[in-house]
Amino acid sequence: MDEFIHSLIAQITPESKFLLDNFIIKCVPMINVDGVICGNFRCDLTGMDLNRNWKNPSNLLHPQIFSIKN
Repeated sequence: MDEFIHSLIAQITPESKFLLDNFIIKCVPMINVDGVICGNFRCDLTGMDLNRNWKNPSNLLHPQIFSIKN
């Protein structure tokens, strides 16, 4: 991920320049910090699998995903 971000910022390649000219890119390094600290890489502290709820997140049940998408 580090090299991807670096190439976008430095516009090293024609591909990175194309991406920056045509898309809005938002890098979110980790949305599940509380779950990862407790050893849950897919679930948050409430046991919700954030990967399975990406399409239709609830503001109450999946606030991390909801905030990123809205």
